[in-house]
Amino acid sequence: MTRTSPPIARILCLAAAGVVLVCAGGLAAMVFPVLKRLGPHVPAFAAYPGDHWAIVGAAIMIPAFWASAAALASASVVNLAAAFARRSRGKIVLAGLLAGAAGAHVWLVARMAALNNAFLTAAAAGRADDASAARASFQTLHPWSTAAIVAALVLLIAAAAAEWPRGKPS
Repeated sequence: MTRTSPPIARILCLAAAGVVLVCAGGLAAMVFPVLKRLGPHVPAFAAYPGDHWAIVGAAIMIPAFWASAAALASASVVNLAAAFARRSRGKIVLAGLLAGAAGAHVWLVARMAALNNAFLTAAAAGRADDASAARASFQTLHPWSTAAIVAALVLLIAAAAAEWPRGKPS
């Protein structure tokens, strides 16, 4: 018999990743509209003629989404290791799907962070066309990022439900 972590530990790990994902998404849903309404001006980007709310918002949200990527990747590794240790085909497939969603989320966060850095570099130099191009590329990934987060949340819930202890049949 292979020894694995108790189901409650795996459930809590999956739940924690879900909470971090929901919090990151919720924070973005609150931060960007408020900043857009406030219309901040960032002196370090005075040469950039565009709106500065996206600059401020990204400074807040990129670290939050990196945290969500780390939490999701960690939970998927724990879940995958436990599924293989128990040799449960169904749980291995589910854990593999969750790992795939985690990988997609990590890749999207990394790509979007790189595009944000390109945007910031161009905006700081006053190259509005380059900044706009980087921002447009960033925006094309946004629906994919949202879809990856939703898929990951569904898979986290499914994985936690699969771990939930069931009573022994009588």
